[in-house]
Amino acid sequence: MALEIEENIDNLEIEDETLGERLLGLSEMFPETVRSFSGSIFNSSVSASKSLYKWSRSGLWIVASTFTILILPIICEEQRASIEEQQAKQQRELLLGPSAATSSAAGAPMPLGFAPVK
Repeated sequence: MALEIEENIDNLEIEDETLGERLLGLSEMFPETVRSFSGSIFNSSVSASKSLYKWSRSGLWIVASTFTILILPIICEEQRASIEEQQAKQQRELLLGPSAATSSAAGAPMPLGFAPVK
């Protein structure tokens, strides 16, 4: 008996439905009010997503350009000043020795193990 059922199932020609046909068949199951409500929810969510994308793009552009114009030059200038200070310290250290470079640094604490020269 089970063998006959399997043979009958194999012999049946099953038409492949496209996704559109399947969705159309499913949409006929629901009343018009449910379909129109779900359609309006879908359209609203698509519209909200597009608006959110547009506003986030604009906001990101504003933040990036403000950072580039106002804050990035300050960071670069601080970095340049720090590099110049380190180079001057290295130059003093080469010319006058390690104790001269540390003692001449304005307000810098003495490293451990070094005593001031008297």
